[in-house]
Amino acid sequence: RCVNPLGESGACIYIRKCQPLLELLVTHGTSVSEFLLQSRCGNGNDDSSNPRVCCPGAGTSGNGEGGRIVPERPKPNNSQYWPLYAPTCGVSNHTYTRVVGGVPASL
Repeated sequence: RCVNPLGESGACIYIRKCQPLLELLVTHGTSVSEFLLQSRCGNGNDDSSNPRVCCPGAGTSGNGEGGRIVPERPKPNNSQYWPLYAPTCGVSNHTYTRVVGGVPASL
């Protein structure tokens, strides 16, 4: 038994056998790499292409599927440029007088 970075109990198994973490990797790609590194368990002598991770729900009561895991995006530190993220996706408060990064339209 082990506990993952979110405090959920699970079993220390090879990542290729842990469906919840595989789905997380497929869905979110490399943005979850820190979470996966923190989920590692075992003696550290595993093959780097198939490390052991604390798989939520595996080896515990239930169906072994575990809960859906979505690590929180870290909040940016306060700075003179706060907020660092735009409040609305795709909207800019800067006015451009020309097309930036555009592609000629086919007419």
